[in-house]
Amino acid sequence: AASTVPTDPIQFTKDTVFTLDSGTTNWVVVPDAYDSSHQTPISLFVWLHGCGGESSGDIYNVSPGGAGQIWISLTVGGREDDCWDPNSDSPLVLAAIADIKTHFNIDPKRVVLGGYSSGGDLGYRLAFYNALDFAGMLAENTSPFRDTGSSAAQSIAAAGWKFHVAHLAHLEDDTYPIAGVRDELAQ
Repeated sequence: AASTVPTDPIQFTKDTVFTLDSGTTNWVVVPDAYDSSHQTPISLFVWLHGCGGESSGDIYNVSPGGAGQIWISLTVGGREDDCWDPNSDSPLVLAAIADIKTHFNIDPKRVVLGGYSSGGDLGYRLAFYNALDFAGMLAENTSPFRDTGSSAAQSIAAAGWKFHVAHLAHLEDDTYPIAGVRDELAQ
């Protein structure tokens, strides 16, 4: 197996938000659980905000800190106060992940995508088309196919494996009505 020890480790303060630049500004929290010698791989949670959201604020929502946080959090920038475009924004996310892997020891089998609404659309698109790069997906108030720019059949055919999904949905979401979400999840 290839080494996951980072080629360009950087200085950081644990449990403190900082930014990295992968062509766009990304926000990061490295937990106290991380091995500062960079010899031990850790999980990575990549979060994509919803329409009108901000990665700079969402980093605090996905990084509880303390002894309970056993993953590095990464919120990808590039669409602050805007919506993601699943047809063109995948490279921003993949670049952010590739960049953080040069600075921290990320276990390639424990990279999880997460996304809210528009971020979930992009997350699903990424997960289906790059399934071998992700352990799974945490989706909230979104739908697996509707706004991803890819049909259910295309997305499922593109997936290199049946990745894990935790999907949270509101029963009265006007943007992603529960009946449509349930129909798509049944596919």
